Amino acid sequence: VWRQIDGLIANDEGDPVIVVGTGDDGANLHLALDLIRRYPGAHITVRSFAASPFAREVAAASGLHLFALSELIAESMPE
Repeated sequence: VWRQIDGLIANDEGDPVIVVGTGDDGANLHLALDLIRRYPGAHITVRSFAASPFAREVAAASGLHLFALSELIAESMPE
């Protein structure tokens, strides 16, 4: 799979945009950190259900864009 992705990215102009969104918050963050090393110029968004302070700190320090589903749901609920 990675060889195919590497080939697609190598033939494309500009930095890739990657969205990491499995059902496992820890796996998402771990994969996103691996992707930073693999594709240093990539714009990486990481899905989390409820972002912990640790996840927020790691994301901010590494340039990841973190979004928490719980916050999006709460913001969309009528008061």
